[in-house]
Amino acid sequence: MPPQFYENGAFVKHPLEEKFKASGWDILSAIERGFRAQVDVKGKLAEYFLYRIWSNFKRAASSTTWNGEIRMESRIFVSR
Repeated sequence: MPPQFYENGAFVKHPLEEKFKASGWDILSAIERGFRAQVDVKGKLAEYFLYRIWSNFKRAASSTTWNGEIRMESRIFVSR
């Protein structure tokens, strides 16, 4: 049995399954077999994850009060 998505304890179809009239497994399998599709998905995932991080940051910042102090930290991440 292919993997299924669930929400609030009930199995649901992802909107792309409805749009493409294909299972989630078939959609992911098609992406797996296409280089361009993988590149597109990687880029879109990066945008999506950054959006989620930015949204969380904005939500946290909106509940933060100014205490009169500015503090800057710099962190550089280098992958080897």
